[in-house]
Amino acid sequence: KRGDRPSAICIEGKAGIAKTSLMKQIAKQTGYSFHQINTAMIDDLGHLTGLPEKEFRFKDHDGNYKWVPAEFSDDASKTAVFTGETRMAYAVPHWLKNVNPEEKFMLLLDDFTRGLPMVMQACMTLVEEYRYGSWELPKNTIIVLTTNPDNGEYSVASLDGAQKTRMRYIEMIFDVQSWAQWAESVNLDGRCINFVLNNAELFSEKHDGIGGSKDYNA
Repeated sequence: KRGDRPSAICIEGKAGIAKTSLMKQIAKQTGYSFHQINTAMIDDLGHLTGLPEKEFRFKDHDGNYKWVPAEFSDDASKTAVFTGETRMAYAVPHWLKNVNPEEKFMLLLDDFTRGLPMVMQACMTLVEEYRYGSWELPKNTIIVLTTNPDNGEYSVASLDGAQKTRMRYIEMIFDVQSWAQWAESVNLDGRCINFVLNNAELFSEKHDGIGGSKDYNA
């Protein structure tokens, strides 16, 4: 209500635990439009940030200033005066052009730590500022990132403390009892539920931590 930007959320969990599906479900239930970007697949930063373009600054007859892309400068000069100022900016990326600025919007940056270093840095700029260069995300936006654990089992980059403090960091684990309660609520075949409950050890794993290992349901 104050217009402040919410903290981004980073969800860490093993592959297949349904991080992405969960966020799609939450977005649908809470009325957020949803867009997913798989950062691991980006080899051209322009796909995430928009392409750089030159802009000219104009002043109209009412004394208002505006920046106009170079390709539209001839049209702008018919109704406004060029100030002589130019800048390099970033065009609004294609995935953002059709987003209604008045609606709630969820941007999912999937497999965040699998992206190239330049992509991860661009993501951090979005997380911190909710903008990139000359464009910004709608006011009712929430950013969610997903990542796999940095435990040697996945090809991911490490996140340092400074990066983690810029977002709400959540570890997502699979809990057999919680899953069984959900499975019953959606009328999943009871044989499947009983199999999981009676063979919980098949779904468990150990995470090595400081001072020894920790057992988590998985």
